[in-house]
Amino acid sequence: MKNVVYLFFLLFLVFSCGPKSDAKDIESSIEHLEEQITAAQPQNMEEVTQVNEMKQQLLDSLNEFVNDPKLVAPKKEAYLFKLHLLYSGMGNHVYALRMAERILKEYPKSVNRFILLESAASIYDMNITPRDTNEVKKYYQLLLKEDKKMDSNKRKDIEKRLKHLDLSMEEYILKQMH
Repeated sequence: MKNVVYLFFLLFLVFSCGPKSDAKDIESSIEHLEEQITAAQPQNMEEVTQVNEMKQQLLDSLNEFVNDPKLVAPKKEAYLFKLHLLYSGMGNHVYALRMAERILKEYPKSVNRFILLESAASIYDMNITPRDTNEVKKYYQLLLKEDKKMDSNKRKDIEKRLKHLDLSMEEYILKQMH
């Protein structure tokens, strides 16, 4: 874990250098930080705190990097998607949704489009208060319309969910159990 702390300190120095750092250095630092977070297996609260600090540093770095006007589209889209996944994994649904909607708007032909449509629908359905059923419906309908290769069972599940949007997800699940 000392290596992780050392790497965190090193990455902090790299990122705090500001605009002098070139994109390749920043990308490399982001990749190393991602690897360290993935490899970390915290054993106590202090180590959990250190990993959470690294995640926050990664979020800050990615947010800064995706807003760099020199960053080219395919890489920018990939980093925005990483932000979406990271925010989702950390339970920050508002920011995950912002990233999903930004990608869908700026990159309408994204290779991750179907994942993002489903994610946005799910976030609106389960994690945003008050629930916005119009947004749930919008994203699920787009997904059904656009994903021609969707598994038939998944398609049926989404269609069924759309018929019962008046129910919260918890109520819907309970209804399915009876």
